[in-house]
Amino acid sequence: MSLTAFAQVQETAELGLYVPRLGTIYAGQGTLDTSTVIVLPKGMLAEVSLYLTYHARNPNLSVQTDSMEIVHSFTLPEEASFVDSWLWMEDNTTIVRATILDVASAGQIYENIVRRTTRRDPSILYKRSATQYELRIFPVKKDQRRRIKLTYLVPYRMTAEGADVPLSAALLTTSRYPVTPVVIAYPEAANALPVYPELPGNEFRNTTDPIRGAYAYAGIPSWQRNRVHVRFPRGWPTGARIDVFPEGQGGYYALSMPLTAAPRGRHVVVGVNLAKDNLRYSFGADQERVYILDALRKAMQASLTPVDSFQLVASRTGEVLRVTQDWMAADTASIRSAIGNIGQLADTTRLEAVLPQAIALAQSRTLGTVMIVNASDAERTFARANQLLGALPTSLPRIDIFDVASYNRLISQGGRQWAGNEYLDQLLTQRSGGIKTFYTYYYRAEEWIRAGFGRLRPWFEAYDVSPSSPSGVAYARFETTSSGDLGRPYMQVGRYLGAAPTAVRGAGSMGTTVFDLGMPATVTQTDSTLRQLWWSYELRRLEAQPSSNATNAQILQASLRERVLTKLSAFLALEPSLGGIVCLSCIDESRNPPVSIDGETAPAGDELRAFPNPFRSALSLRVTLTTPAQAETITAEIFDVLGRRVRRLVVHESGLLSSFTLTWDGQNDAGEHVASGAYVVVVTTPNGRLSERVTRLD
Repeated sequence: MSLTAFAQVQETAELGLYVPRLGTIYAGQGTLDTSTVIVLPKGMLAEVSLYLTYHARNPNLSVQTDSMEIVHSFTLPEEASFVDSWLWMEDNTTIVRATILDVASAGQIYENIVRRTTRRDPSILYKRSATQYELRIFPVKKDQRRRIKLTYLVPYRMTAEGADVPLSAALLTTSRYPVTPVVIAYPEAANALPVYPELPGNEFRNTTDPIRGAYAYAGIPSWQRNRVHVRFPRGWPTGARIDVFPEGQGGYYALSMPLTAAPRGRHVVVGVNLAKDNLRYSFGADQERVYILDALRKAMQASLTPVDSFQLVASRTGEVLRVTQDWMAADTASIRSAIGNIGQLADTTRLEAVLPQAIALAQSRTLGTVMIVNASDAERTFARANQLLGALPTSLPRIDIFDVASYNRLISQGGRQWAGNEYLDQLLTQRSGGIKTFYTYYYRAEEWIRAGFGRLRPWFEAYDVSPSSPSGVAYARFETTSSGDLGRPYMQVGRYLGAAPTAVRGAGSMGTTVFDLGMPATVTQTDSTLRQLWWSYELRRLEAQPSSNATNAQILQASLRERVLTKLSAFLALEPSLGGIVCLSCIDESRNPPVSIDGETAPAGDELRAFPNPFRSALSLRVTLTTPAQAETITAEIFDVLGRRVRRLVVHESGLLSSFTLTWDGQNDAGEHVASGAYVVVVTTPNGRLSERVTRLD
């Protein structure tokens, strides 16, 4: 399955240590000791929990201090909404669940504690703008760790390939010392592995354990700063799905559906006209044609999906211009085969033949579109261009043009200068509603062609969709997908009164064609996170209105009642002596490391001790066995948190052993020092397996 390309969204994050009692002196960049994400699908949305362990390692201070403050500023997508925050007390076992208060009261309480001389363990989470957040934790002393959990809800970004959940890589990886975040995702179906569309080399792996059950896990590279998405594979919906949360005389709903059952996906005719005379880069026209075709293949594979279809027309030698004889599913193999079957391209332009044939093929499919990859300026004159335009049908499909000519002659006509086929391209794209892109730098060809395919999505010009029931009404609706976009499933959240909706009614228009969007729906009951999701949209709507006392009071009242963070509220966690709520039911889902180790657990009495832990240069491992074992039957291995073995240790002693000591110097099997972070030591004996989690420091 091809992976739809994403725009590279640059996330921002800053993590600093400060000494507020000395005039907020900057004490250096903070460190994330561990960074774990739990992604839990919930129908049409996901609950994302961030487990972050901060470390005040090597601050830029010449004196010891126990009153530093962690300040972590970061961005999240606008559609994400924080709904919870936990703080671990300094004993690392007591968990306090934050209370949501108005921002003025929460800020005053927090700042008063920070200015005191006593230690009071608060944390506070602010929403500074639509996408900017700030987390503060106090106090933290040198070489101390502080742990927090932040939870946000986010609707899926629905695509033809699955449901995408956004993650801020910068938030998870910004650290003085490198950290590799671990993402744990609960699959929606057995063996349906999630993927990272932006990180195809970082694959998820399935595993299971007694605590989590079945789950998948993968890392995010420590250098990653752009936004990444966890994609849960889903087939293209063939009907409507409505998740409902009943409440009182009505409830809340989330609707997902294809905007129309037919057409489905995009239908694209690619016209290739690579005239040799207009390809004059230093490495030669023939080589450049090979490069452009390869860029076209990669762009098609990255931008189109198997639910799309395509035809290929090319200016080949001979009379046969069609490379494909029928519409083909836009899967990787079909695209590669079609590009490979182009054969020898004509040396002179045949745009006058390629363009009409591409248009005719596109008009044979509802909402068919054309992408012309052209390297010719033979139609640069008004006379030649008007002759070609006059031979085309009056009604045209959308035509996008990617001008790959590296040599365009200038011509003066009509009181201005035109470069190559610029006059023809301008009139053609204006008449068809398309866009022209110039090819300027050969190394960006794939990127620009890919962007062109992204613009070829079919859209409804006007549409309306609403859930319906025999004895109920839907209202207060929010769309969570781009309006009228047929290239991905449609999603909407709202409220209803009376009976829950069971069907969808609506219509959409494209030109003079009107499509009936009505269809029955599969109804599923979900939990109260759906209510919080709807309120997050309602609160953003209210925040976008002109500020007034009445509006602000409405926002704050709903924010505190629904536990949805806004710019007028804050999550404040306090130690129990100050009224903090100890959460006895809170379970740390990140503590069980995602390392799959087969085999029996060693019997009670067998022991593996690691010291010092954490360590920097050397780690001693003391193993004690209740039943002695031969040295050659014992193995010791070091795994990272993704389950990859980094080192196998050698048992140097011989004979029958009831206790022995191993040493790890922090290096992998290649003799390279491993990055700082968490690792798992696994010692295997005939009796079973012993494991211990250890941390290496720089």
